[in-house]
Amino acid sequence: QKALLAAISMAGNREIISSRVKADIGLALPIVLEDSFEKLAKTKDVESVFAALRLGVFLKRAKKFGTKSPLVVVKGGDVLKAARNLAGVDAVSVDKLKVKHLAPGTHAGRLTLFSEGAISEIAKMGGLQ
Repeated sequence: QKALLAAISMAGNREIISSRVKADIGLALPIVLEDSFEKLAKTKDVESVFAALRLGVFLKRAKKFGTKSPLVVVKGGDVLKAARNLAGVDAVSVDKLKVKHLAPGTHAGRLTLFSEGAISEIAKMGGLQ
């Protein structure tokens, strides 16, 4: 559990994430989306959220080179099915979150999008609430 919490904390480290994705992220990290994101049922809607956040370039890179792109961590909902259809995107609920999702290839610092509900669940898991 300590390794999981350490990997989660790396999701907010700009230097590590920038070196991993080989680009500067122009957003505040960690990226936290409101709970209405969990209700999205269409892949097209999830893709438009990525485009609005200017993360579409990572989806194109993942499709072209077969690399991992952002990880989506939610409490649950329809977005799990919708997001997993995007190239390189892994969508996982908080209760099934593992270190391998946050640090694929044992290198921490994967670009991660959290929902507000997921953040509250992680706080409970870490004994912070």
